[in-house]
Amino acid sequence: APSIELIMVGTFQDENGDGNADLNETIRYTFTVTNTGNQTLSNVTLADMVGGVTLNGGPIGTLAVEGVDSTTFTGSYTIRQEDIDAETFHGEALVTGTAPGGGIRWRSCSPRL
Repeated sequence: APSIELIMVGTFQDENGDGNADLNETIRYTFTVTNTGNQTLSNVTLADMVGGVTLNGGPIGTLAVEGVDSTTFTGSYTIRQEDIDAETFHGEALVTGTAPGGGIRWRSCSPRL
């Protein structure tokens, strides 16, 4: 059975050093993709599900069974006034991969900052 897992880690970048999330500061993201199934996956891609997160890297051409990739994808988000007012930003990404025969499995990740 094909299966894939995504771990998304956001790190606040306090560019002005005041210890607070301010307008136009950023959150940087790293992504770890793991093939948790029993089939090699191909064309592994990542998509922003919330809007506003800029993603870089990919696709991963093939990801072997038990394969882990933590270097292909990165991302960033610029903090908006609505995030400051809400005192939170909720990011969400979706990873997809194609199994032999065309079956696709995915897993989303929704960290809160």
